[in-house]
Amino acid sequence: MKSPVLKGSGIKSLIDTINHKFSGGESTKPLGEGWHFKKRKIMKFNQHVLLKHDHGITAQWVSEDWSWMAVATYQQNEIKGKNTDGEDVVIKKWALTNCSGPWTGVSEDGKSLVIIPGYEAERNNIAGEANVLLTCFNAYAGGAAAIESMWKGGEYGLLEDEEMFVND
Repeated sequence: MKSPVLKGSGIKSLIDTINHKFSGGESTKPLGEGWHFKKRKIMKFNQHVLLKHDHGITAQWVSEDWSWMAVATYQQNEIKGKNTDGEDVVIKKWALTNCSGPWTGVSEDGKSLVIIPGYEAERNNIAGEANVLLTCFNAYAGGAAAIESMWKGGEYGLLEDEEMFVND
């Protein structure tokens, strides 16, 4: 017995529907012959949350239709050095360790990440914002104010951390 959802629709229309849903646009080849897609509409991401936690900082963006998420993660590295007086000091710097979203996939062997083509505009936008955030985290002064002026999503644990922006 056919499902009521599929009643009256053939396998071809089901494949066409799947191709359309998963591509974000129209497929130029039937399912199973390769994934080649026509130009699709650019997906808009909104800033969702900026969270400082025990392991670092996470920034999240969510697509307008809530179907995709992009994430940037940051970790703090400590470098030992000497100041101008010759005293030992620890320099703390933030590093962007991951920036992934719908453009991120896994290789066929499952051993490495790959960039999925077709999401260049989205990747460039999120990576750009992630880099601006990194600059704010490492700023000598003014980092907190810059974040407050640019980040429109929720913020938890970052701006109130006394060790985060010591010169602000």
